[in-house]
Amino acid sequence: MSDSKSNLSLSSRALTIERLFRTTITPSQHSLVSQYLVDAEAEIKRHEIQIDKLRSSIVLLENKRSNLSKKAVKYRTLLSPVHRIPPEVLEKVFSFACEGSTLQTDLIPPPILLSGVCGRWRDITLAMPSLWTSVHIISLGEWAEKKRYKHLLHRVQYFLERSKKSPLDLVLDFSFKFPHRDAVPILAALVSQATRWQRLTLQNTNDGCLRHPVFCALEQLGLPMLTHLAATGSFADDTAQECQLFSHCPSLTSLVMTDGGPLSIRDNLPWRQIKTLQTFTAYESSGLGVVAQCPNVEQLTLRDIGGISEGGPFRGEHINYPVKELSVRANTEDEVTCIFKNSTLHELSYLEIQGRTQTVWNLSESGQNIIIDFFTRSACSLTSLTLTKLPISDTQTIYLLSILPTLTSLHIEEQCRPRLPINRIITPSFLDRLSDVTNMDTRPFLPALARIKFLLHAQELDIGALSRALSSRWVPDSEYASELGISCIQLVDIVFVEKGQHVEHLKSSLGWMSRAGAFLYVSNIGGAT
Repeated sequence: MSDSKSNLSLSSRALTIERLFRTTITPSQHSLVSQYLVDAEAEIKRHEIQIDKLRSSIVLLENKRSNLSKKAVKYRTLLSPVHRIPPEVLEKVFSFACEGSTLQTDLIPPPILLSGVCGRWRDITLAMPSLWTSVHIISLGEWAEKKRYKHLLHRVQYFLERSKKSPLDLVLDFSFKFPHRDAVPILAALVSQATRWQRLTLQNTNDGCLRHPVFCALEQLGLPMLTHLAATGSFADDTAQECQLFSHCPSLTSLVMTDGGPLSIRDNLPWRQIKTLQTFTAYESSGLGVVAQCPNVEQLTLRDIGGISEGGPFRGEHINYPVKELSVRANTEDEVTCIFKNSTLHELSYLEIQGRTQTVWNLSESGQNIIIDFFTRSACSLTSLTLTKLPISDTQTIYLLSILPTLTSLHIEEQCRPRLPINRIITPSFLDRLSDVTNMDTRPFLPALARIKFLLHAQELDIGALSRALSSRWVPDSEYASELGISCIQLVDIVFVEKGQHVEHLKSSLGWMSRAGAFLYVSNIGGAT
């Protein structure tokens, strides 16, 4: 009330004072103006106090609004799909993301990156010791600043701590050099956890690395959990003593080694335990010598194994082991036929023979006979055959397939040579033989075939013949299939090397097969299905 009276008084006096601008100021008028100014200053201060109160309220409201906005933005993320992913699914995703964590000073390993995204992800990563079990270290033999190795040591210790008691997957790359002295503490930290080693890969290693004193403790500790050992590198010292580091590995079943590498057949390894063996880059005598050490091998991969050295051919006993899966990767005919002429594999069910794109040789008649004799001798029930970039003819392939009546899966990849874009295997003759299922005068060709995958060239290919060959294998009527003596095709995967209309043409021609229940995939290299 007093404020309103004061405002009224000031307003009424202001009208009187306004008139003084046209007159001479008298002493009484001077006093009137002075008093007005005093009262006006007091009123201004009261207004400023009120404004400050209102401004304070506005600032408070703005702060509340800002905080609520931040919370809304933060809480809105809870509605995003990622927050609806169950923890067990995230754990699977994290497991894939953290496979093969390479520890380097200039890169943050995936588990550490994931743990820094948010609190939930951090809790999940820290609660999953398995994410911290993959430790890959490169250039352990290279010279580097001491602080680099100290940093690596810190990370290794961090991973070992976070992985708790989980089995470890180690990859150690020595760059063909002796372990650098500053890298020894890193190796010592890993060796201290040797009882947790499950997979060990030694890359670019020489036998001197394995004889370093830091590894001596392995002979006493043993490697009770080690299931997989891979060792590649430079030539071993033939005068050196046997390597005893891996003599106590009761769980070791998988081995990868190369001729002249840090490990050799003279080393004390649990050879009879090996179920999965990969060996590569060796003459026939050396490569098969490794195979001969593993009488219980079931999965065998030979890469570039063949040829006669100065020591002569393989003179060991004929290999008659329980091999179920065989993969041969070759660059010459000798490398293809090496294992077939020296073995009899009664239990073989899967075979892959892989050549190379640049291969210019052709499988000879004698080479073909070696393979045919192998199957005749082995009398195995082969169910899956993969021929990749192999320089053989359609006639040779037809002859080979004709003695494999138990084959259910056939995968053929033609050579992808730009200067020679023609099919050597999947020719009109081959397609005619594949589609000849109603001739009662001959034994059915590939009677058990259910899955086909071809990678081929479109040039000079008869799309109609390919379509007819594949269609002829569609016999969903079990009674009719039994009458024909063949199985109904279940999966067809055709990949063309070149892009073009042939993809759509074949899709259009065979689309009914997909709608009828078969799995049909037609694409080109790098293209969509």
